[in-house]
Amino acid sequence: MNILLPLSLAVILAGCSTTNTGGGSDVGGTTTPKQAVESALPYIAPAVTLACTVVLEQAVSPEDRVEKAKMINNVATIVESLTRGSTPTPDQLQKALTDYLPAEKTHWAKYIVVVKDIYAAQFAKIGSDAKLGVDVLNAIARGCKTATDEYVE
Repeated sequence: MNILLPLSLAVILAGCSTTNTGGGSDVGGTTTPKQAVESALPYIAPAVTLACTVVLEQAVSPEDRVEKAKMINNVATIVESLTRGSTPTPDQLQKALTDYLPAEKTHWAKYIVVVKDIYAAQFAKIGSDAKLGVDVLNAIARGCKTATDEYVE
């Protein structure tokens, strides 16, 4: 299975959910950056779940799938830990994931980039709204956990 297509779909899902539909409440019917991020929140976890599922499908055995699931579940913990303090940049999120995951393996390297890109699409709109940044990071963590629920207790 080509890993790029599903991973690209995850980024597209998160990115398309932030386009202006003209239904905003400010003058001219445009959506504010904050509204765009709030509109995207319901799509972030499913996009991350899709990216995680692609990695899980790369497993060579049931045992390998469980190990990958444990690693992804730990990614959720790492992402949640980034919600303390100042809102991390996309590069800081990528570094935290790269420091933990074996990025020399293609499927992990692509997964890291997809998660970073999903976050980066929202980060550009978050501004100084730390709560909104936490909400996005929690949605990413939730997507990781959803993908691994059946494998990790």
